[in-house]
Amino acid sequence: MKIAYYLPSLQAPGGIERIVTFKANYFAEHFEGYDITIITSEQMGKAPHFPLSPKVKHIDLGVSFDLPYSQSTVSKMLKYPFRYYRFHVSRYAYGAEALKRKSAIVNMIKKRWANRFVKNLSKLSRVIILTSEGAKDWPELTNISIIPNPISTPVEGKQTDILSHNAIAVGRYAPQKGFDMLIPAWSIVAQRHPDWKLHIYGEGDLKEKFTKLIDELQLNNNCLLHHTVSNIAEKYCMSSIFVLSSRYEGLPLVLGEAMAYGIAPVAFACPCGPRDMITNGKNGLLVENGNIEQLAKQICYLIEKENIRIEMGRQAKIRAKDFTMEVISRQWKSLFEELMEYAPQ
Repeated sequence: MKIAYYLPSLQAPGGIERIVTFKANYFAEHFEGYDITIITSEQMGKAPHFPLSPKVKHIDLGVSFDLPYSQSTVSKMLKYPFRYYRFHVSRYAYGAEALKRKSAIVNMIKKRWANRFVKNLSKLSRVIILTSEGAKDWPELTNISIIPNPISTPVEGKQTDILSHNAIAVGRYAPQKGFDMLIPAWSIVAQRHPDWKLHIYGEGDLKEKFTKLIDELQLNNNCLLHHTVSNIAEKYCMSSIFVLSSRYEGLPLVLGEAMAYGIAPVAFACPCGPRDMITNGKNGLLVENGNIEQLAKQICYLIEKENIRIEMGRQAKIRAKDFTMEVISRQWKSLFEELMEYAPQ
């Protein structure tokens, strides 16, 4: 069986690059008779950030859709109109559905693009959505299957220090990740629990802005910004609470990773993912999306209720087993074999 993945490049340390590489490597190494190829368009001669199995083929087309990033969006859309109409994360986060304009012309284009995209999706044998919540955004489609992304960080034999006085958040320093809400929430937490620290790991353009916010709130000793690290597993193991403050997600990989280490999670119930992964009050806590005061209150609840924090961490670890590569790969294998069975010969 031949399977091809496409993405712009493999050079970035992002979630898409990590998941595609992880799945491709696993399928090539564990599924007999599977011929796996990753196609990129603008690798630019650079090595993949995540190691590729020698059994995975990599073909780069040498066509710079995105690079250089200084190109205007209009310029890129004029050169590659179909490449730049895409949905990433969820239907309403990017693409035509995300255009919020009062212009009648823009709204007409938005509707036309959206209808055309749905029509094209309906012609596919199957459309894969990461979450049950996300699948509800596509009521027009009858060819949907739900397969979440797997946890790609090795967790075997590792366990968090659930009694530590550290909380952790992981993600890009970008508006999507909501750290501009998490930092004020932690200001509330720090007033009640000054011995606790929040560690945020990431990269991005907003780091300077967040640093200033920490200074303004006098949180320099309680809230620490770090660069992305290669040993994030060690950082998880030093933490007892994980906080997801995102405004929206596709399926938050960092939430699954934290749960796999037995960390009790607190998350905004943003679209999409947290509601699929967390059963509120059992293996974590869900907070009204964007509610800073409630986020702080629930973090304080886990800090003050040590026994509950320990039990939620234990249940989180159990839930995370549903997202291991062994489990997810079986779902993909069944799908591939089902599609091949009905494919025209």
